[in-house]
Amino acid sequence: MPNYQIQFSHLEIPAGKMPSNMATPNYAFEKRRRELEKKAKKEEKRKHKLEAAAAHPPEHDGDASEPATAEAVSPDAAE
Repeated sequence: MPNYQIQFSHLEIPAGKMPSNMATPNYAFEKRRRELEKKAKKEEKRKHKLEAAAAHPPEHDGDASEPATAEAVSPDAAE
């Protein structure tokens, strides 16, 4: 099996042998950052929906908002 080399500017390091003083990724920090971005985006979307609802209040008729029931329509009226 050949010994592959990775070059870091002037350093030659065998594959799988990273120096101990090299920076490692902080996955917990990245995850927290993504969660905060999602939360901010969700909050912005919620605010936008509230503003849109306030700008365009729903129009209701008193009769149209009530569903038709069996008591409202009598069987004798249909004949």
